[in-house]
Amino acid sequence: MTGYELKKFFDLAVSHFWSADHTQIYRTLNRLEQDGLISSKQELQTKRPNRKRYSLTEAGLTELTEWLNEDQEPLTYRDAFLIQIFFGKTLSVKRLQEMINTQQEAHKKRSETFDGLREVIRETAHDDLEAVLESLTLDFGVMFERTYIEWLEQAQATLQALSEES
Repeated sequence: MTGYELKKFFDLAVSHFWSADHTQIYRTLNRLEQDGLISSKQELQTKRPNRKRYSLTEAGLTELTEWLNEDQEPLTYRDAFLIQIFFGKTLSVKRLQEMINTQQEAHKKRSETFDGLREVIRETAHDDLEAVLESLTLDFGVMFERTYIEWLEQAQATLQALSEES
């Protein structure tokens, strides 16, 4: 898999719980290669720049398997928007509502993307463990987005009621 293909994979398959930008992907690929966990082969291209195709080494597979077997700490959730809301008393209610509307649109779009991914998984999935696990993680993303949208709607209604009282 190339770095570009890996970025596409992240965007399509796991963006509902893990994001990575191009810089992070290539930096990590270089480090993994230096550590002997992946190897690369240069692919010559005539009309495009040459590219590297990466593959997991035996040491990399061992390291991955060990990591997959580790228990993980619960997620520490960080959300800059919630910090803005928490400290938003210096903003007008109208501005807060605009910010919430922006978030609602973004989360609705993401939710629609996940619904599309669900259709792709249904069309291409086999009745095997891999498909079940992919569906489970996607279900998490769908449920997270729905909950966030519901909270945004509640926040919008609360602020609307507050502005009507004043």
